[in-house]
Amino acid sequence: MNNREGYYRGALIAILSLLSFVGVMMEIRLPFSVSPLNILDPVLVYWGGEVTKFEHRVGDTFEIIRYWQRWDERCRLLNERNKALQVRLRSAEAALRENRELKKLLRLKRTIPYHTLSANLICKGGTPWSPTFMLDKGAKDGVKRGMAVVSPYGVMG
Repeated sequence: MNNREGYYRGALIAILSLLSFVGVMMEIRLPFSVSPLNILDPVLVYWGGEVTKFEHRVGDTFEIIRYWQRWDERCRLLNERNKALQVRLRSAEAALRENRELKKLLRLKRTIPYHTLSANLICKGGTPWSPTFMLDKGAKDGVKRGMAVVSPYGVMG
C-alpha cells in the first residue's frame, strides 16, 4: 500500500470514528426519546457505503498510477535498449561498408599487374578543381614522386 493511499484510508476511518463517537456521546448526555444514533444511523450507513465506494475508487486510482509507473519504467528500459541496438546497428553497417571497400581493393590489386603498395587516406583538402590528398605512406615506404595513386574508383593522381 502506498503512503498516500494509507493516509486517505486512515483519514476516512478517523472521520467515521469521530462521527460514531459524537453520536455515542450525544446519546449518553442527552436522554432523548429518539436517540441521536438512531437519527445518524441512516446517514452513517449511507456515508459508510459512499466511503467504501470512494475507497475503492481511490484504490483503483492508485492501481492505475502504479500501472502507468510500471509502463513508464518499461518504456524507459525499451528506449535505452533501442538506443544500444541502434549503436550496434550503425557499427555493423560501418563494418559492412568497410568490408565492401576492402573487397574492391582486393579485386583492384588482382587486376593490376604491377607491384602495389596499399595506403590509407589521412585527409583530403584543396578545392573542387584542384583536390589534394594526404596518405600515410611516404619515401621511406618506397613511394617516389610521380607514382600513380589508384583506387577502386579510378586514378586519383
